[in-house]
Amino acid sequence: MTKKRSNPLDALAEELTARANEPMQRQTASKTTWELHQSSDASTCGDYPQVVFAQDLNWGDSDGLTKSGYPPRNIPELKIQRRAKWTDILSSQLWRDGILMTYDAAEVFKTASLGNFRSYNVTVLDRDSTPWSLCYLYFKNKIPLDAIDYGRSSFLLVDIVSEPIRNIKLKSESDFEEKTVAAREGTLRGCDRFSRLAPKRIYLRPECYPEADIFSFERFGPNFYISDRLTNAIEERELSGVDICENRILAP
Repeated sequence: MTKKRSNPLDALAEELTARANEPMQRQTASKTTWELHQSSDASTCGDYPQVVFAQDLNWGDSDGLTKSGYPPRNIPELKIQRRAKWTDILSSQLWRDGILMTYDAAEVFKTASLGNFRSYNVTVLDRDSTPWSLCYLYFKNKIPLDAIDYGRSSFLLVDIVSEPIRNIKLKSESDFEEKTVAAREGTLRGCDRFSRLAPKRIYLRPECYPEADIFSFERFGPNFYISDRLTNAIEERELSGVDICENRILAP
């Protein structure tokens, strides 16, 4: 259900999102795969993100992940923002390939096949400094670029705010890489600097379709895709703090 928002910036964000998604609206929605988004709805979640680091951190030149590509075992302490609300699943400053949630919510997720993941205990301080133990599930179920069937797939050239400029066909992974650089430099027809390529309709090679019930693309942003099984589990338990949306990009 779409909720009304009073903040003008929220309205602008919704308008930009709608324009970015317009080319996909004519495409058939998948019956087996859905998009999972962490909610930014103010009436449900309050501040976004709901949870931030308790102290300023300096990762240096790294992203804070270990050499194995996973977060460190001891994740720094977090705190809930002043106007944030507690939900089953919370938006946070943690790495975008993971999801912060209550342990009850984690048990719901674990009824599905989560593929390559690790579970972390994270301390979150309430507004009165009361510590709470939450669960952070970090996933490494990335679909690589070479899994895409480029002959069947289609892409968009979009500007810096993700507004579509035109359709663009790609021949291969190397073609994607070359045109990504050209879009960023503004040398592709019709675009300015800092443009990029976005998926319009993606077909995977049959042998590359993921077995995990939650996964994402290596280069297409932080959105998670989830199976019908995990979708049903989340909806049956009515977990708060996430939005499940139709998937019109990844073809079954």
